[in-house]
Amino acid sequence: MRKQALLTMLALVSIVTAAIIFQYIIFEAPWLKIGMIKIRHIGVSSYKVLNSLTLLNVTIKVENTFPFNVFIVYIVFKVYSYGNFIASGVDIINKTVASESISAVNVNVTIPNDKAYKIVADYLLNNELLSIKINGSVIYTLPTAKQLSSRFEYVINYRTNLTRTIEDRFARVLPIDRNITLNGKRIAEILVKSFSVKWNGSCNGYIVATGSVEVMDLHGNFEVAGVEHAVQFNNVSIGYGFDYVGSPLSPGQSCTIHFTISIPILRLGDVWISHLQHTEHSVITLVGYLILRFTSNNGTIILRVKIYSENIEIVTPIFTR
Repeated sequence: MRKQALLTMLALVSIVTAAIIFQYIIFEAPWLKIGMIKIRHIGVSSYKVLNSLTLLNVTIKVENTFPFNVFIVYIVFKVYSYGNFIASGVDIINKTVASESISAVNVNVTIPNDKAYKIVADYLLNNELLSIKINGSVIYTLPTAKQLSSRFEYVINYRTNLTRTIEDRFARVLPIDRNITLNGKRIAEILVKSFSVKWNGSCNGYIVATGSVEVMDLHGNFEVAGVEHAVQFNNVSIGYGFDYVGSPLSPGQSCTIHFTISIPILRLGDVWISHLQHTEHSVITLVGYLILRFTSNNGTIILRVKIYSENIEIVTPIFTR
């Protein structure tokens, strides 16, 4: 009897030991790569702009390649734009993802609006490429209740061509013919023949755009003393530039005038807020003036003449697509 009991006990111990070993191999063996948690897609499903914050509801598609269900406990993340820290957060998920399947989970991302200007500045200074990097970890549990984590890195790239949009707009309206009058009498006529602009970098807290405009004198003798530009975003002034020229013109002559527009980097936070408040459908207004100097027997006359005012629609369905 004692021998039979001993054999029975040994059999039970063997069965339990085998079960433990099997469970360890299936669920926890570090050398046996039977599955993992992957991030397949990250996208913004909705957003809301407040006075000091932008609230993003972000959908993350999580893939479970394990042959068993896993339970997503929470996701921790940090958001960067070209190495500039933008936001971080931890969101409780508490959702089961079935074996060998993809499931969507939602996290909330809060971006301080006083940091949002970095996103716009980085976008302009990197050839209009918006590049957001998200680093994080998915914390999940196995059927054995063991908690594990999977790190991830996900990059969202979105490119626009704002300068091309601006130049295409001017290409449709050029040439622009402007008559210049004084006391009801025409004293000059100007033809604006071409226009170009590009983002040229940053300097002393400003984003700098440079460009050129070609002007022809059709009537009158004058000197182009300077060129002035103003930039509005959704009817709010955000940038300005004035350049001295000093180029005399006679009828039939033309000259190419180079200009600079400076936009305070911190104002780009207002651009971010306004653009999202307008559902990523905004209007940039470019206004150009020439400062003309006329010399006659009566002395020198200086006139500030508007040569164009163009509205350019900007649509960037980054969060609303």
